[in-house]
Amino acid sequence: MWIDSASNIDMLAYKPFAELLYRIIDNERMNPLTIGLYGSWGAGKSTVLKLTEAIISKKRSEGSKNIKSININAWMLESYDDAKCALMESLLKSMEGYGKEKGKIKGLFKRVDYLRLGAAAVKKGIPLALSLATGNPAPFMINLSDSIINKLKSEDGIQDIYDGVNKLSNEYIKPKDGNSESIVENVRMFKEEFQELIKSLGVDNLVVMIDDLDRCTPEKIIDTLEAIKLFLAVPRVTFIIAVDERVIKYSIKSRYPMIDNDSVDISKDYIEKIIQLPVNIPELSEVDIMNYMYLLANELFMEKETFEALIEGLYKDGVFYTGGKITESKVLGIVGEDALTDGRIKNVTEYREFIGVVWKTSGVVSGVLKGNPRQAKRFLNTFLVRKNMAEIYYGTNNDISIEILAKLLVLEYIDVDLFKKLNQWNNKADGGTIEELRELCDLVSKGEEFPPKYGIWNSDKIKRWIESEPLKIYEKDLSKYFYLCRESLSGEVDSVENLNREEKEILNKIIDATPGTEEKEILKLKEIHQDSANKILKVLLKMFKDKRGRLMNIAIIYKNFESWRYEILEHIKTYSIADVNLNSAGYLTMLYNTTPEDMEEIFNMWVKNKVTNQKFVDIMKGVKK
Repeated sequence: MWIDSASNIDMLAYKPFAELLYRIIDNERMNPLTIGLYGSWGAGKSTVLKLTEAIISKKRSEGSKNIKSININAWMLESYDDAKCALMESLLKSMEGYGKEKGKIKGLFKRVDYLRLGAAAVKKGIPLALSLATGNPAPFMINLSDSIINKLKSEDGIQDIYDGVNKLSNEYIKPKDGNSESIVENVRMFKEEFQELIKSLGVDNLVVMIDDLDRCTPEKIIDTLEAIKLFLAVPRVTFIIAVDERVIKYSIKSRYPMIDNDSVDISKDYIEKIIQLPVNIPELSEVDIMNYMYLLANELFMEKETFEALIEGLYKDGVFYTGGKITESKVLGIVGEDALTDGRIKNVTEYREFIGVVWKTSGVVSGVLKGNPRQAKRFLNTFLVRKNMAEIYYGTNNDISIEILAKLLVLEYIDVDLFKKLNQWNNKADGGTIEELRELCDLVSKGEEFPPKYGIWNSDKIKRWIESEPLKIYEKDLSKYFYLCRESLSGEVDSVENLNREEKEILNKIIDATPGTEEKEILKLKEIHQDSANKILKVLLKMFKDKRGRLMNIAIIYKNFESWRYEILEHIKTYSIADVNLNSAGYLTMLYNTTPEDMEEIFNMWVKNKVTNQKFVDIMKGVKK
């Protein structure tokens, strides 16, 4: 299996990005500098940083410039009250290992300690000495250094700290003579001392790599960015911030909301002030993801040296740059056919079986993973977990087909609701042919249109899934397979929590739309990716079923999204007397005007079951839009 961490081996063809970063770092004219390494969550930003670190280390060992690199995980600093001080302290701790100028580093540590202590005391208005004396220290004290904490063990120490806070309050924090020169001067002194430290260490460039910033809260993100700009923008220092740019923009908007509905987006200008040079990691193509999954599968069975030789050979062959697919023949052409017999590839039979499954499924699931290598890892890890669980439950010589297991997992990734629907069909079949799936397979093979009851199955991704091997899984009893993934069959998948930030914003605009603008907002769903649109539509339908959504929105969806009509009609059929009234009449008329025959059938059923009467039905049929 594969851990969710940056790799030292380049399976994503990211080495050129690392080489680009080194060229920028090596250029004295581009210093000081802050680089934004942009990419979505899981895109491989951490891997690029690792590859860059490796190049820096290699170049230094070869006698090039004395460039040092420090990697700081911003997420690990999340709990600190003061992000600026936390960043400075983390940077200084990393520099302690350089082996000299410990006195200067210690002096800077002391300055950070007192900056944190003084700022916290003044900002929060906490009576520090009293708090310490009662044995209930203030929360911000948790993050102080040992030198400060040790002073808290005696009454004299408490008094010293208290006196220190008062002194800082007067000399560092409080403005003198009605101006703010003292705090500015204090920051300037830290920058000067830090700059002198860099010079005395003989460092040509200190490269500070900040990772996982986009995992932090918006407040911490902004504080960290401002710390970079205000405290540490000194010569011979280059920052590389690996982050999802969308998260930064969101954080800026949260911190600095629009005033008076100003349409100007300040986030772009703000980012450009902090980050001078953006480097974007493009989203991986479907072929890239297929190749990545294929390489992960090979890594699982190959010796380290053999796998590294494979990667090097693929680079020389130009596969990474031409968009070609990595095949078994190409792999064996690089590592040699004898790798199958001399032990460099382990468990050859299992290797070939696993490689074959990955090859078949990657072509279908790659489009669902949205160019995200992390998701590719998780897909393969989930598959291996279920494969192992099958061996635990049913024995090593079980009748579980790993090809079927993989195919069902692909459907789960494409659309978990359809995955649940297939389980329902399988249960209804009771060991026999799954007629609904068979019908879908026939429709796809003949190139025929899907009838309304299969409307939500009518997508290119699902059709590709149906056409993928093995083909006739509808002939199998899939009960054992669904038992292995029963955790996915429970719970609600159509909740707001399953939407990303952009999807939630679109949903809220639909829900909060003013009268007369509802259809305009709902029609915007046609302009976004189909997967995102379907997730939002599922939530809206779920809210409606739970009586938390408006029938008006459902009527608009029914009119404009044909594939959802069957699902809506199935719920409308369950209406009771309480649901069919003057408030709902106009919207039920919208449904009738869209598909008169379908609604006529429901109206007749309502009259028969005394949900309503014919007179009211006639009113609904005659109501104008």
